[in-house]
Amino acid sequence: MRWSPAAETLWPDGTIGQMNRISDVGFQVNKVIPKDSSDIIVAFFPIDRFLTPGLKKLFLKSPALFFAPGALALDPEARKALEPLVKQLGVNFDLKSLPEDYIANNPNSTAVKFLNKLSLNNVRVVVGGILTVDVNTVPATVSSVTMDGGNDSSELLKPGDHLGVMQGNYLSGATPVVTAADGTSITAIAVAGESTPTQLRFKITIPGNFSAQTVKFKAVKKDKDGKDLNSTDFPVAIASPGK
Repeated sequence: MRWSPAAETLWPDGTIGQMNRISDVGFQVNKVIPKDSSDIIVAFFPIDRFLTPGLKKLFLKSPALFFAPGALALDPEARKALEPLVKQLGVNFDLKSLPEDYIANNPNSTAVKFLNKLSLNNVRVVVGGILTVDVNTVPATVSSVTMDGGNDSSELLKPGDHLGVMQGNYLSGATPVVTAADGTSITAIAVAGESTPTQLRFKITIPGNFSAQTVKFKAVKKDKDGKDLNSTDFPVAIASPGK
């Protein structure tokens, strides 16, 4: 069934967009997490990995039972769905007493203990191992560019040499490349003695008659085959004098 444009306006369906975003995060390739950094990783596990057939049917009917079991204290319909399984276990407690025990936070309540263990929030997935990456095969990333004296300084419009620094990751062995919006040629070199894997110190040479504009910076490395590995462009707006 396809939504008409009018219906989409009144009842927007974000399912496709959500699935695409999950796919982009969960199945991205060449994703590298720098040392001492973190990132969000989406993993997909089959329901059968955590639930037996009977509990799987109950989960598909009401997933909240396994993530917010405390809701059973307020929802008689939810207790009704769980009662057949409880009776088969022969557990000596009555779900009817659950609201009073749960609200009172009775630590000796068998029903409360049972529900806490039933929750899938108790599942912990541990990923271990050592991952070795050849940093020479990973493009650099640039998170910021800061010129000495500030990016909005009118001094940057003056001809001559100007120093700055790129912050990011995998910057070892990278060369700065600078492109002006109007096509003006800007020479850039790395200051090797002051550079690290997370910081690239550089010097640019501004030619005469340079005007205020946006300048794009990127870090370029060479792989083992001599091919360029380019970071994404990082734009910096150079202000006019007095601004």
